[in-house]
Amino acid sequence: MRTDSRTPGGGWTVVVPVKPAAMAKSRLRSIAAPQRLELAQAFTRDALTAVLASPLVAGVIVVGDTAGAPDDDRVRSISDPHADLSTALDLGLNAVDQDHRVAVVVCDLPAVRPEEITMALTSGASHHWSMICDRAGTGTTMLMSLRHHDLQHRFGHRSRAAHVALGAIDLAHLPVPGLRCDVDTEVDLWDAQRLGVGTNTRALLDS
Repeated sequence: MRTDSRTPGGGWTVVVPVKPAAMAKSRLRSIAAPQRLELAQAFTRDALTAVLASPLVAGVIVVGDTAGAPDDDRVRSISDPHADLSTALDLGLNAVDQDHRVAVVVCDLPAVRPEEITMALTSGASHHWSMICDRAGTGTTMLMSLRHHDLQHRFGHRSRAAHVALGAIDLAHLPVPGLRCDVDTEVDLWDAQRLGVGTNTRALLDS
């Protein structure tokens, strides 16, 4: 899959890294391990559904544990089920042409909506590189750069501060609650349900 940043109406390539199954949602301690894995895969499917529904997205690269990747012509899977987040991101970003617009979206966003992805990418197109922080204001759920060459990732503890220190513009003004609601804990999951989760997550929670 090759995408072109000059494609009319969009042209962003979105890289979605997926952690190994063994690490899936380990902080959802009240949920048994098999169900945590199913939930993690549902989160990924719902996030990818929203990303692919944005008219500004030309292609998606899913990298890492790709079991939840959809069968879609715009999706390229790079399977490395043992890759940590940083390694998966490097693998995915290396598959994007240097001069193309690229975004990174975390996979644990069951409440994200296509219009939120579109809003973020529209705003991101006005900046050299930019980011969306999580609802706590300490983490990062999305990075964007007009050129893959310029994007630097520092996901982990207090990643928002790390990305801002590197020069990323924090698009804190954007009303994108679903894009900010990454789910790690039971409280996060409750907040995502309050916002409205995607069909895959809802089906599991209702079963």
